[in-house]
Amino acid sequence: MQADTSFWHNNGRREITLTPDALTQKIQLAANIVSISASRRSLDVTMRGDFLFDIANDTFLFDAEIEVDMKVLLEWEDLNVQNQWYFIKVASRVYQQRWIANEKRHSFNLTDEALARSVAAGANNTEARVSVLDHPTLAIYNNRRV
Repeated sequence: MQADTSFWHNNGRREITLTPDALTQKIQLAANIVSISASRRSLDVTMRGDFLFDIANDTFLFDAEIEVDMKVLLEWEDLNVQNQWYFIKVASRVYQQRWIANEKRHSFNLTDEALARSVAAGANNTEARVSVLDHPTLAIYNNRRV
C-alpha cells in the first residue's frame, strides 16, 4: 500500500535531542523513523541504515548532542480515526485501480479519498492548534518563528 509520509502532527516529532553513544560516537536511530532532518538549518544530516549521518562532514561520528525533526511510522492502533479512514480510502482506491479497473468507481474513489484527506488534515490542524498566521508567508508580518 502507498503510505502517506507527510509531516502530520501525530507522526512528527520536532526538536528531539539525540545523544551519541559514549563509545562509538554514533547515533543509532529507531526502526520506525521514516525521515529525519536537523532542527538547525546549519546542519545537514540524514539517515544511513540505522544511524544518523552528517552529510557535510561525511561521517557517522558526532561529538555533541544534536536536535532533529523526525517523522515516525505509527502502528495502526496509534493513528487517529481520521487518518485510519484516509488510509482505508487510499487502499480501496489502489485495490480498485489495480484489480477491478472500473472507471466510474475510480472517479468516486478519488473524490472519497480527497474528502478523507481533508478530514484528516482538519483533525491534524486542530491537534496542532494551527493558525492561519502560522503560514510562512505571513510570518514576516507578525514576527513569528517559521
